[in-house]
Amino acid sequence: MPSFFTDLSINGLADVQDFCCLSGAANGGEDGRTLSGLGQVNLFVGRNNSGKSRLLRALFKAEKYDYATLKIPAGKIPSIIEPVRQALKTAFDSSNLTNYDNISPGLFDLSFPSRLLDSRNALRMMSELQGKLRSIAEEIPARGAARMGFRPGRMSANPHEASFIREAVLPDVKSALRELGECGDVIEEKPRIYIPMLRGLRPLAGADDVYLRRTQTDYGITLAKQWDIFTGLGLYGKIDELIRGTPEQREIIKEYSNFLSVQFFDGARIDLTPRHGADVVHIRIGSGNDFPVFGLGDGIQSIILLTFMSFTADKDSLFFIEEPEQHLHPGMQRRLMELISSDPRLSRHQYFATTHSNHLLDMAVDSASWSAFSFRRSDEVTRIAPLVGRDKLVLHELGARASSVFLTNASVWVEGVTDRLYLRAYLRKFFESAPEEGRLREDVHYSFIEYGGANITHFDFGKDDGLGEGIRVASVCSESFVVADGDIEKRAGRVAALRSSLGDNLYVLKCKEVENLLPVELVRAVAKKRGGDSSLIPNINEMEYQQVGVGLGAYLDKVLKQEKFSAPSGTVKQKVAFCNDTLDEMDSREWLLTAQARELCAALVDFVRKAQHK
Repeated sequence: MPSFFTDLSINGLADVQDFCCLSGAANGGEDGRTLSGLGQVNLFVGRNNSGKSRLLRALFKAEKYDYATLKIPAGKIPSIIEPVRQALKTAFDSSNLTNYDNISPGLFDLSFPSRLLDSRNALRMMSELQGKLRSIAEEIPARGAARMGFRPGRMSANPHEASFIREAVLPDVKSALRELGECGDVIEEKPRIYIPMLRGLRPLAGADDVYLRRTQTDYGITLAKQWDIFTGLGLYGKIDELIRGTPEQREIIKEYSNFLSVQFFDGARIDLTPRHGADVVHIRIGSGNDFPVFGLGDGIQSIILLTFMSFTADKDSLFFIEEPEQHLHPGMQRRLMELISSDPRLSRHQYFATTHSNHLLDMAVDSASWSAFSFRRSDEVTRIAPLVGRDKLVLHELGARASSVFLTNASVWVEGVTDRLYLRAYLRKFFESAPEEGRLREDVHYSFIEYGGANITHFDFGKDDGLGEGIRVASVCSESFVVADGDIEKRAGRVAALRSSLGDNLYVLKCKEVENLLPVELVRAVAKKRGGDSSLIPNINEMEYQQVGVGLGAYLDKVLKQEKFSAPSGTVKQKVAFCNDTLDEMDSREWLLTAQARELCAALVDFVRKAQHK
């Protein structure tokens, strides 16, 4: 099974002195210079000029790596050593010896500091421990004397005592050595391949790889024995070398052709030929004629460029790729990266890639073997942090919006069905005089969600990655704006919690409910239609029923001196029927928004418009 770096120190790397690894600092890398939690595929994401490519190239050019490949939680190491410590103490207590060379009962009375949480330091500690364990297993002779320490009053010891100590602790020593040996790997120097942004399969004038020379010149890269820059312009020569090489090399190019056939050409036969007299590889699909590889679409050319080196590599390698999503539509991006994770010849390598693709980030969330790191530049420092869960801020930085996948960018949360119907009508009136291009459209720019009154407490509108008990709204919909009835103010704790999560995106009405925002001419018309006393209807006053805490139903019963309109809570009885009558009146007469309704619409429109640009 391939060994992958789990932690890399960036100390000593060129051009990244102004970088801080928050992952390292959080996990015990006290200097903030350890890139922790690496996987088989590692994505670097952030705004332009945030430092992603700078670190990618620094890692590629590093003279050597200070690394770790720890396979267990570092905190487990003390428990592996504890049986040896106990056995050693018991064995010395049963003898007249206080020490045997450098071996003593307190040999493993170690403090395991917080730095163990950093995998690189944990591996160093493991190496020290393994040395001490081997000194017990290999250096204590079965018989004979060494530099011994004796208990007070004793100047000599039974020659068998050293052997007794060794045999008493040997089973635990062997067990600890075995467990520690399985905890981490020592990675031999691996070949490194850098695939820069300047790449393609169509050579410019002459046979020289001008992309490679330009990349070396721009970034000061001197290629070592096992380092390579693959721009794609060298594809002709590399395929020609394999075809003219050993039987094993010829077999590799056949296997690669079959790989392309199965994965990207529906099983049709693929032949790749460095045709004599040409400067590009020719390809034949099925039984047709061959043609220059640039006759393929840019996407398939990119697939060949990105998979050829990793498929045909002799050894497990490190690949450093600038924006693998170039020229690839989302489906092809996913297919490529799925193969990098699953195909045996591709998944043996470890990959580091810069990206602006939200599709690749989506895959990183779903894969245990992938890691993603956000790069944020401020105060002349680039801060690198591991992405945990679905960090919406990163998507905003990439310019990926919900509408990119035909979802609305804004969600408006209202208490119930009548709130949605009234608010829809209010917004329609709000935009009545606006030009067509300036209007917002429901289910294009925003969508309504009904939360059902007190059920609002079941939803967690927080932006952080904390694990709360509520339904994580950020995981299921876009930017949220919550309209709450005015009587929620009676529940100060609920308002405080919502305000903490939503800020200005919580709008609490200045009246009891959305019905209270209706203009007086509509309320009077509906009251009359529903049997209100005609002589008293002119007494209905907009200023009175728009006060905080006044239920429209209870208010109508009081003014009309009837028990016809109020539900027990004070709201209007038969809310949906009352709402439908109101909507009919809206369609049949002229009416104007009240001041409070206009204020609500303005706040909502401002929110929706801002959401379109996040």
